[in-house]
Amino acid sequence: MVLPRSNRTVLESIFNAADRLEHIAVSFAFDAQTFFDRLIETDFKALKTLALTSSFNDPSQSLLVNAAEAVKKMHALKILEIWNFEAGQADVFRYGRLDRHQGCIAWQSTKHRKISPDVERSWKDLLSRGQSGLDVNRSSFPTEIESLQDLLSHLKLGERILRNFTRG
Repeated sequence: MVLPRSNRTVLESIFNAADRLEHIAVSFAFDAQTFFDRLIETDFKALKTLALTSSFNDPSQSLLVNAAEAVKKMHALKILEIWNFEAGQADVFRYGRLDRHQGCIAWQSTKHRKISPDVERSWKDLLSRGQSGLDVNRSSFPTEIESLQDLLSHLKLGERILRNFTRG
């Protein structure tokens, strides 16, 4: 997926309302990396769910390391999904917090993606300063992903994303 240049208006609106937002689902307006880069000086104290799109072009997976760092400022976050769909290729990176000490990360893909040790370590450090249980899963999609509609059924936050697509 080729994402457009950052939509500054959408970003500004999100960051101006950061202290009261509980759910954010933004698709194709900007790359998730842009969001996490802007997060340096902002806390999202009430945010429970976050769904963003990304091109996943970085083989070092720095986006996922930056995401783990950013989630430290999202104390109420339960689910983060960063996803991509382009020409039958799909990726979903998901973080779920079960409690202060337990969480999971998963990467589901049509490609043979791996979660690097740096990414895994970053997410382990997030949970109660490393004293945690982190499940790490990597899998392929059970069916072919031929359309955006096919992918949405695999997203935990798919209903929020679909609602935003159909209204926008």
